[in-house]
Amino acid sequence: MTGPERSIKGMNFEATDRLPIMMNGVSAPFVQWLLGISEDDYWANQRAYHFETMRRLGQDFHIQLWFPPRERKNWSVGQETQWGDDVDAIVAEMERDTAALLEQAQAIKANRETHIREIMDYQVNVQAELGDQILWIFGMDSHGAAICHLSYGKFGYEGLFITIATNPDVVGSLIGAQGIRSCAHNECVVEAANRLAWPKICYCGTDMTTQRGNMVDPKTMDKIYFPHLDHALRPLVDNGFKIIWHSDGNMNDMLHPLIDIGVAGFQGFQEECGTLISDVAKLSNRNGDVIPRIGIGYAVSNDGINWEKPVDGLLISPRGFDTEPYEYISSKPCVLKEDGGYRMWVHTFGYAYRVRSLTSPDGLNWEWVPSGPDGEFGVGESGEFDDIQRCYACVVKHGEEYRCWYTGNQYGQAGMGYAVGKTGC
Repeated sequence: MTGPERSIKGMNFEATDRLPIMMNGVSAPFVQWLLGISEDDYWANQRAYHFETMRRLGQDFHIQLWFPPRERKNWSVGQETQWGDDVDAIVAEMERDTAALLEQAQAIKANRETHIREIMDYQVNVQAELGDQILWIFGMDSHGAAICHLSYGKFGYEGLFITIATNPDVVGSLIGAQGIRSCAHNECVVEAANRLAWPKICYCGTDMTTQRGNMVDPKTMDKIYFPHLDHALRPLVDNGFKIIWHSDGNMNDMLHPLIDIGVAGFQGFQEECGTLISDVAKLSNRNGDVIPRIGIGYAVSNDGINWEKPVDGLLISPRGFDTEPYEYISSKPCVLKEDGGYRMWVHTFGYAYRVRSLTSPDGLNWEWVPSGPDGEFGVGESGEFDDIQRCYACVVKHGEEYRCWYTGNQYGQAGMGYAVGKTGC
Protein backbone atom coordinates (compact mmCIF):
# COMPACT_ATOMS: atom_id res chain seq x y z
CA MET A 1 0.00 0.00 0.00
CA THR A 2 1.45 3.38 -0.98
CA GLY A 3 1.50 6.42 1.27
CA PRO A 4 -1.21 8.22 -0.70
CA GLU A 5 -3.43 5.12 -0.71
CA ARG A 6 -2.91 4.64 3.02
CA SER A 7 -3.66 8.29 3.75
CA ILE A 8 -6.87 8.43 1.72
CA LYS A 9 -8.18 5.20 3.22
CA GLY A 10 -7.33 6.37 6.70
CA MET A 11 -9.18 9.66 6.18
CA ASN A 12 -12.24 7.63 5.20
CA PHE A 13 -11.95 5.23 8.16
CA GLU A 14 -11.12 2.33 5.85
CA ALA A 15 -8.71 -0.48 6.66
CA THR A 16 -5.00 0.24 6.15
CA ASP A 17 -1.89 -1.85 6.65
CA ARG A 18 -0.72 0.61 9.34
CA LEU A 19 -1.57 4.05 10.64
CA PRO A 20 -0.79 6.83 8.13
CA ILE A 21 2.16 9.00 9.19
CA MET A 22 2.21 12.79 8.87
CA MET A 23 5.01 15.16 9.86
CA ASN A 24 4.93 18.93 9.68
CA GLY A 25 8.66 19.47 9.85
CA VAL A 26 11.92 18.27 11.36
CA SER A 27 14.93 20.17 12.68
CA ALA A 28 17.97 21.05 10.60
CA PRO A 29 20.42 19.09 12.82
CA PHE A 30 18.24 15.97 12.55
CA VAL A 31 18.19 16.16 8.75
CA GLN A 32 21.96 16.58 8.65
CA TRP A 33 22.44 13.60 10.98
CA LEU A 34 20.01 11.30 9.17
CA LEU A 35 21.35 12.02 5.70
CA GLY A 36 25.00 12.33 6.74
CA ILE A 37 25.45 15.77 5.18
CA SER A 38 27.32 18.85 6.29
CA GLU A 39 25.64 22.02 7.50
CA ASP A 40 26.81 23.86 4.38
CA ASP A 41 25.33 21.17 2.13
CA TYR A 42 22.07 21.35 4.05
CA TRP A 43 21.62 25.10 3.62
CA ALA A 44 22.59 24.88 -0.04
CA ASN A 45 19.61 22.61 -0.82
CA GLN A 46 17.41 22.64 2.29
CA ARG A 47 14.11 21.87 0.62
CA ALA A 48 15.31 18.79 -1.26
CA TYR A 49 17.01 17.38 1.84
CA HIS A 50 13.86 17.80 3.90
CA PHE A 51 11.82 15.93 1.30
CA GLU A 52 14.38 13.12 1.26
CA THR A 53 14.18 12.92 5.07
CA MET A 54 10.40 12.58 4.88
CA ARG A 55 10.72 9.74 2.40
CA ARG A 56 13.28 7.88 4.51
CA LEU A 57 11.11 8.18 7.61
CA GLY A 58 8.15 6.62 5.81
CA GLN A 59 5.90 9.65 5.81
CA ASP A 60 2.55 9.10 4.06
CA PHE A 61 1.11 12.59 3.60
CA HIS A 62 2.30 16.16 4.04
CA ILE A 63 0.33 19.20 5.17
CA GLN A 64 2.61 22.25 5.14
CA LEU A 65 5.87 23.33 3.55
CA TRP A 66 7.66 24.53 6.66
CA PHE A 67 11.44 24.64 6.90
CA PRO A 68 13.60 25.80 9.83
CA PRO A 69 14.92 29.36 9.48
CA ARG A 70 18.67 29.74 9.35
CA GLU A 71 18.70 32.36 12.09
CA ARG A 72 16.41 31.88 15.03
CA LYS A 73 15.06 34.81 17.00
CA ASN A 74 12.90 35.27 20.03
CA TRP A 75 9.43 35.92 18.65
CA SER A 76 6.80 38.03 20.32
CA VAL A 77 4.12 39.59 18.16
CA GLY A 78 3.39 42.33 20.64
CA GLN A 79 7.03 43.36 20.74
CA GLU A 80 7.78 43.14 17.03
CA THR A 81 4.95 45.34 15.78
CA GLN A 82 4.82 49.10 15.99
CA TRP A 83 1.10 49.39 16.68
CA GLY A 84 1.06 48.98 20.44
CA ASP A 85 -2.25 50.23 21.83
CA ASP A 86 -2.79 52.96 19.22
CA VAL A 87 -6.36 51.97 18.47
CA ASP A 88 -7.02 54.83 16.05
CA ALA A 89 -4.06 53.82 13.90
CA ILE A 90 -5.08 50.16 14.03
CA VAL A 91 -8.65 50.97 13.02
CA ALA A 92 -7.47 53.05 10.07
CA GLU A 93 -5.16 50.27 8.92
CA MET A 94 -7.88 47.64 9.31
CA GLU A 95 -10.19 49.70 7.13
CA ARG A 96 -7.48 49.91 4.46
CA ASP A 97 -6.89 46.16 4.72
CA THR A 98 -10.63 45.53 4.37
CA ALA A 99 -10.79 47.52 1.14
CA ALA A 100 -7.70 45.74 -0.21
CA LEU A 101 -9.14 42.29 0.52
CA LEU A 102 -12.38 43.11 -1.29
CA GLU A 103 -10.34 44.24 -4.29
CA GLN A 104 -8.38 40.98 -4.16
CA ALA A 105 -11.64 39.01 -4.17
CA GLN A 106 -12.77 40.83 -7.29
CA ALA A 107 -9.39 40.22 -8.93
CA ILE A 108 -9.62 36.49 -8.25
CA LYS A 109 -13.07 36.36 -9.83
CA ALA A 110 -11.95 38.44 -12.82
CA ASN A 111 -8.90 36.22 -13.37
CA ARG A 112 -10.43 32.97 -12.23
CA GLU A 113 -8.84 30.75 -14.87
CA THR A 114 -5.35 32.06 -14.14
CA HIS A 115 -5.88 31.54 -10.42
CA ILE A 116 -7.06 27.96 -10.97
CA ARG A 117 -4.07 27.19 -13.18
CA GLU A 118 -1.67 28.57 -10.56
CA ILE A 119 -3.18 26.27 -7.92
CA MET A 120 -3.04 23.27 -10.24
CA ASP A 121 0.58 23.90 -11.23
CA TYR A 122 1.58 24.34 -7.61
CA GLN A 123 -0.04 21.07 -6.51
CA VAL A 124 1.56 19.11 -9.33
CA ASN A 125 5.01 20.64 -8.77
CA VAL A 126 5.06 20.02 -5.01
CA GLN A 127 3.83 16.47 -5.49
CA ALA A 128 6.65 15.87 -7.98
CA GLU A 129 9.17 17.06 -5.38
CA LEU A 130 7.74 14.79 -2.68
CA GLY A 131 7.58 11.74 -4.93
CA ASP A 132 4.85 9.17 -5.40
CA GLN A 133 5.01 7.71 -1.87
CA ILE A 134 3.93 10.89 -0.03
CA LEU A 135 0.60 12.58 -0.67
CA TRP A 136 0.62 16.36 -0.90
CA ILE A 137 -2.83 17.47 0.16
CA PHE A 138 -4.06 21.05 -0.20
CA GLY A 139 -1.71 22.39 2.44
CA MET A 140 -1.54 25.39 4.71
CA ASP A 141 -0.28 28.03 2.28
CA SER A 142 -1.54 30.55 -0.25
CA HIS A 143 -2.52 27.80 -2.71
CA GLY A 144 -4.47 25.69 -0.23
CA ALA A 145 -7.67 26.33 1.69
CA ALA A 146 -8.07 30.00 2.62
CA ILE A 147 -9.62 30.95 5.95
CA CYS A 148 -10.25 33.94 8.19
CA HIS A 149 -7.63 35.03 10.73
CA LEU A 150 -7.38 37.10 13.84
CA SER A 151 -4.69 39.53 12.71
CA TYR A 152 -2.44 39.39 15.77
CA GLY A 153 0.48 38.63 13.47
CA LYS A 154 0.25 42.18 12.17
CA PHE A 155 -1.23 44.21 15.00
CA GLY A 156 0.04 42.28 18.00
CA TYR A 157 -2.09 40.69 20.71
CA GLU A 158 -2.46 43.86 22.75
CA GLY A 159 -3.50 46.03 19.83
CA LEU A 160 -5.86 43.43 18.39
CA PHE A 161 -7.63 42.62 21.64
CA ILE A 162 -8.12 46.27 22.57
CA THR A 163 -9.52 46.96 19.11
CA ILE A 164 -11.90 43.98 19.36
CA ALA A 165 -13.14 45.35 22.68
CA THR A 166 -13.56 48.95 21.48
CA ASN A 167 -14.33 48.53 17.76
CA PRO A 168 -15.75 45.04 17.19
CA ASP A 169 -17.59 46.12 14.02
CA VAL A 170 -14.32 47.23 12.40
CA VAL A 171 -12.65 43.91 13.24
CA GLY A 172 -15.76 42.06 12.06
CA SER A 173 -15.68 43.91 8.74
CA LEU A 174 -12.01 42.98 8.27
CA ILE A 175 -12.72 39.31 8.99
CA GLY A 176 -15.78 39.51 6.72
CA ALA A 177 -13.59 40.76 3.87
CA GLN A 178 -11.20 37.88 4.55
CA GLY A 179 -14.18 35.54 4.24
CA ILE A 180 -15.23 37.01 0.89
CA ARG A 181 -11.70 36.82 -0.47
CA SER A 182 -11.25 33.27 0.92
CA CYS A 183 -14.53 32.08 -0.60
CA ALA A 184 -13.48 33.28 -4.06
CA HIS A 185 -10.12 31.54 -3.67
CA ASN A 186 -11.64 28.31 -2.34
CA GLU A 187 -13.99 28.12 -5.32
CA CYS A 188 -10.83 27.94 -7.42
CA VAL A 189 -9.36 25.27 -5.14
CA VAL A 190 -12.46 23.14 -5.72
CA GLU A 191 -12.18 23.54 -9.49
CA ALA A 192 -8.46 22.71 -9.41
CA ALA A 193 -9.16 19.56 -7.40
CA ASN A 194 -11.88 18.50 -9.82
CA ARG A 195 -9.71 19.01 -12.90
CA LEU A 196 -6.74 17.19 -11.38
CA ALA A 197 -8.87 14.49 -9.71
CA TRP A 198 -6.89 15.41 -6.57
CA PRO A 199 -7.89 13.97 -3.19
CA LYS A 200 -10.22 16.48 -1.54
CA ILE A 201 -8.31 16.85 1.69
CA CYS A 202 -7.06 20.17 3.02
CA TYR A 203 -5.23 21.42 6.09
CA CYS A 204 -5.85 24.85 7.53
CA GLY A 205 -6.37 26.69 10.78
CA THR A 206 -4.98 29.44 12.93
CA ASP A 207 -3.95 29.67 16.56
CA MET A 208 -6.91 31.19 18.40
CA THR A 209 -6.59 29.47 21.77
CA THR A 210 -4.20 29.45 24.69
CA GLN A 211 -3.55 26.61 27.09
CA ARG A 212 -6.63 27.75 29.04
CA GLY A 213 -9.11 28.42 26.24
CA ASN A 214 -10.12 30.99 23.60
CA MET A 215 -8.12 34.15 23.09
CA VAL A 216 -11.43 35.90 22.34
CA ASP A 217 -14.58 34.96 24.23
CA PRO A 218 -16.91 32.54 22.38
CA LYS A 219 -19.85 34.97 22.18
CA THR A 220 -17.71 37.56 20.42
CA MET A 221 -16.33 34.88 18.09
CA ASP A 222 -19.92 33.95 17.21
CA LYS A 223 -20.47 37.52 16.05
CA ILE A 224 -17.24 38.58 14.37
CA TYR A 225 -15.56 35.35 13.26
CA PHE A 226 -17.52 32.12 12.74
CA PRO A 227 -20.17 33.46 10.30
CA HIS A 228 -17.38 34.70 8.03
CA LEU A 229 -15.39 31.47 8.34
CA ASP A 230 -18.56 29.61 7.38
CA HIS A 231 -18.78 31.71 4.21
CA ALA A 232 -15.07 31.20 3.48
CA LEU A 233 -15.20 27.40 3.72
CA ARG A 234 -18.59 26.92 2.08
CA PRO A 235 -17.22 25.92 -1.39
CA LEU A 236 -15.00 23.26 0.20
CA VAL A 237 -17.67 21.86 2.50
CA ASP A 238 -20.30 21.74 -0.24
CA ASN A 239 -17.92 19.86 -2.51
CA GLY A 240 -16.98 17.14 -0.04
CA PHE A 241 -13.57 18.31 1.16
CA LYS A 242 -12.27 16.79 4.37
CA ILE A 243 -11.04 19.85 6.25
CA ILE A 244 -8.38 19.23 8.91
CA TRP A 245 -8.05 22.10 11.38
CA HIS A 246 -4.88 22.96 13.31
CA SER A 247 -5.78 22.77 16.98
CA ASP A 248 -3.12 23.62 19.56
CA GLY A 249 -4.18 24.64 23.07
CA ASN A 250 -7.51 24.19 24.80
CA MET A 251 -9.94 23.91 21.88
CA ASN A 252 -13.06 22.92 23.81
CA ASP A 253 -15.04 26.10 23.03
CA MET A 254 -13.92 26.00 19.39
CA LEU A 255 -14.82 22.40 18.55
CA HIS A 256 -18.58 22.63 18.08
CA PRO A 257 -18.59 25.87 16.03
CA LEU A 258 -15.86 24.50 13.75
CA ILE A 259 -17.61 21.15 13.34
CA ASP A 260 -20.91 22.91 12.62
CA ILE A 261 -19.18 24.86 9.85
CA GLY A 262 -17.85 21.67 8.26
CA VAL A 263 -14.43 20.90 9.75
CA ALA A 264 -13.99 17.12 9.62
CA GLY A 265 -10.90 16.58 11.76
CA PHE A 266 -8.31 18.17 14.00
CA GLN A 267 -4.52 18.09 14.23
CA GLY A 268 -2.16 19.11 16.99
CA PHE A 269 -3.89 18.01 20.19
CA GLN A 270 -2.43 19.10 23.52
CA GLU A 271 -4.32 16.88 25.94
CA GLU A 272 -2.46 18.48 28.82
CA CYS A 273 -4.47 21.63 28.04
CA GLY A 274 -7.81 19.88 28.51
CA THR A 275 -8.92 18.91 24.98
CA LEU A 276 -9.07 15.11 24.97
CA ILE A 277 -8.94 13.04 21.79
CA SER A 278 -11.29 10.50 23.35
CA ASP A 279 -13.94 13.22 23.77
CA VAL A 280 -13.46 14.62 20.27
CA ALA A 281 -13.76 11.11 18.81
CA LYS A 282 -17.37 10.98 20.03
CA LEU A 283 -18.42 14.04 18.02
CA SER A 284 -20.01 13.91 14.57
CA ASN A 285 -19.30 16.41 11.83
CA ARG A 286 -21.66 18.55 9.80
CA ASN A 287 -22.40 15.70 7.41
CA GLY A 288 -23.13 13.30 10.27
CA ASP A 289 -19.87 11.35 10.01
CA VAL A 290 -18.53 10.16 13.34
CA ILE A 291 -15.90 7.77 14.59
CA PRO A 292 -18.35 5.04 15.62
CA ARG A 293 -18.41 3.04 18.83
CA ILE A 294 -19.69 -0.37 17.82
CA GLY A 295 -19.95 -3.29 20.23
CA ILE A 296 -21.76 -6.55 20.90
CA GLY A 297 -25.19 -6.92 22.48
CA TYR A 298 -26.93 -9.86 24.10
CA ALA A 299 -30.40 -11.33 23.51
CA VAL A 300 -32.19 -14.58 24.38
CA SER A 301 -35.03 -16.48 22.74
CA ASN A 302 -37.02 -19.66 23.31
CA ASP A 303 -37.82 -20.18 19.63
CA GLY A 304 -35.18 -18.27 17.64
CA ILE A 305 -37.83 -15.86 16.39
CA ASN A 306 -38.94 -13.82 19.39
CA TRP A 307 -36.04 -12.23 21.24
CA GLU A 308 -35.57 -10.32 24.48
CA LYS A 309 -32.60 -8.27 25.69
CA PRO A 310 -31.93 -8.96 29.36
CA VAL A 311 -28.86 -6.69 29.30
CA ASP A 312 -29.19 -2.97 28.61
CA GLY A 313 -26.47 -1.47 26.44
CA LEU A 314 -23.44 -3.33 25.14
CA LEU A 315 -22.27 -6.63 26.54
CA ILE A 316 -18.84 -6.24 24.89
CA SER A 317 -17.62 -2.69 24.21
CA PRO A 318 -14.64 -1.55 22.15
CA ARG A 319 -11.78 -0.66 24.46
CA GLY A 320 -10.90 2.70 22.94
CA PHE A 321 -7.62 4.05 24.29
CA ASP A 322 -7.32 1.24 26.85
CA THR A 323 -5.62 -0.90 24.23
CA GLU A 324 -3.11 -0.41 21.43
CA PRO A 325 -3.96 0.44 18.72
CA TYR A 326 -7.03 2.55 19.51
CA GLU A 327 -10.12 0.38 19.18
CA TYR A 328 -13.59 1.66 18.29
CA ILE A 329 -15.25 -1.49 16.91
CA SER A 330 -15.79 -4.93 18.46
CA SER A 331 -18.14 -6.83 16.19
CA LYS A 332 -19.43 -10.05 14.62
CA PRO A 333 -19.01 -12.51 17.50
CA CYS A 334 -18.58 -16.25 17.15
CA VAL A 335 -19.26 -18.15 20.42
CA LEU A 336 -18.42 -21.75 21.36
CA LYS A 337 -19.41 -23.66 24.49
CA GLU A 338 -16.25 -24.89 26.17
CA ASP A 339 -15.52 -26.92 29.27
CA GLY A 340 -16.12 -24.59 32.17
CA GLY A 341 -17.62 -21.76 30.13
CA TYR A 342 -17.58 -20.06 26.75
CA ARG A 343 -15.09 -18.69 24.23
CA MET A 344 -16.01 -15.77 21.98
CA TRP A 345 -14.05 -14.63 18.93
CA VAL A 346 -14.65 -11.00 17.96
CA HIS A 347 -13.33 -8.61 15.33
CA THR A 348 -11.85 -5.34 16.52
CA PHE A 349 -10.98 -2.33 14.45
CA GLY A 350 -8.43 0.43 14.99
CA TYR A 351 -6.60 0.92 11.71
CA ALA A 352 -7.57 -2.54 10.38
CA TYR A 353 -9.65 -5.51 11.55
CA ARG A 354 -8.00 -8.04 13.84
CA VAL A 355 -9.34 -11.29 15.34
CA ARG A 356 -9.34 -11.45 19.14
CA SER A 357 -11.17 -13.51 21.75
CA LEU A 358 -12.71 -13.42 25.21
CA THR A 359 -13.64 -16.09 27.76
CA SER A 360 -16.60 -16.29 30.13
CA PRO A 361 -17.86 -18.70 32.79
CA ASP A 362 -21.52 -17.81 32.19
CA GLY A 363 -21.86 -16.02 28.80
CA LEU A 364 -22.48 -12.68 30.53
CA ASN A 365 -19.20 -11.73 32.19
CA TRP A 366 -16.32 -11.72 29.73
CA GLU A 367 -12.56 -11.21 29.95
CA TRP A 368 -10.28 -10.40 27.04
CA VAL A 369 -7.62 -12.96 26.12
CA PRO A 370 -4.35 -10.97 25.82
CA SER A 371 -3.14 -10.51 22.24
CA GLY A 372 -0.75 -8.16 20.49
CA PRO A 373 -1.44 -5.36 17.99
CA ASP A 374 -2.14 -7.92 15.23
CA GLY A 375 -4.51 -10.02 17.32
CA GLU A 376 -4.53 -13.80 17.64
CA PHE A 377 -4.55 -14.56 13.91
CA GLY A 378 -1.96 -12.00 12.81
CA VAL A 379 -1.85 -11.13 9.10
CA GLY A 380 -0.54 -12.86 6.00
CA GLU A 381 2.81 -12.45 4.33
CA SER A 382 3.31 -9.40 2.12
CA GLY A 383 1.50 -9.84 -1.18
CA GLU A 384 -0.95 -12.44 0.14
CA PHE A 385 -4.73 -12.02 0.08
CA ASP A 386 -4.74 -11.36 3.85
CA ASP A 387 -1.63 -9.22 4.29
CA ILE A 388 -3.66 -6.23 5.58
CA GLN A 389 -6.32 -7.85 7.69
CA ARG A 390 -7.95 -11.12 8.74
CA CYS A 391 -11.46 -10.92 10.12
CA TYR A 392 -15.00 -12.33 10.35
CA ALA A 393 -13.78 -15.64 11.71
CA CYS A 394 -16.22 -18.55 12.04
CA VAL A 395 -14.83 -21.16 14.43
CA VAL A 396 -15.99 -24.76 15.06
CA LYS A 397 -14.44 -27.47 17.18
CA HIS A 398 -13.87 -30.98 15.83
CA GLY A 399 -12.57 -33.25 18.53
CA GLU A 400 -9.60 -31.44 20.05
CA GLU A 401 -9.02 -29.33 16.93
CA TYR A 402 -10.41 -25.87 16.23
CA ARG A 403 -11.22 -25.13 12.59
CA CYS A 404 -11.72 -21.61 11.37
CA TRP A 405 -12.80 -19.89 8.17
CA TYR A 406 -12.05 -16.17 7.84
CA THR A 407 -12.00 -13.35 5.31
CA GLY A 408 -8.94 -11.53 4.04
CA ASN A 409 -8.41 -8.03 2.69
CA GLN A 410 -11.38 -5.88 1.67
CA TYR A 411 -13.73 -7.88 3.91
CA GLY A 412 -13.47 -11.00 1.78
CA GLN A 413 -13.24 -9.50 -1.69
CA ALA A 414 -9.64 -10.73 -1.84
CA GLY A 415 -10.69 -14.21 -0.72
CA MET A 416 -11.24 -16.42 2.32
CA GLY A 417 -8.78 -18.39 4.39
CA TYR A 418 -8.81 -21.55 6.51
CA ALA A 419 -6.88 -22.22 9.70
CA VAL A 420 -6.67 -24.97 12.28
CA GLY A 421 -5.37 -24.95 15.83
CA LYS A 422 -5.29 -26.89 19.07
CA THR A 423 -5.84 -23.98 21.49
CA GLY A 424 -8.31 -21.84 19.62
CA CYS A 425 -5.84 -19.06 18.86
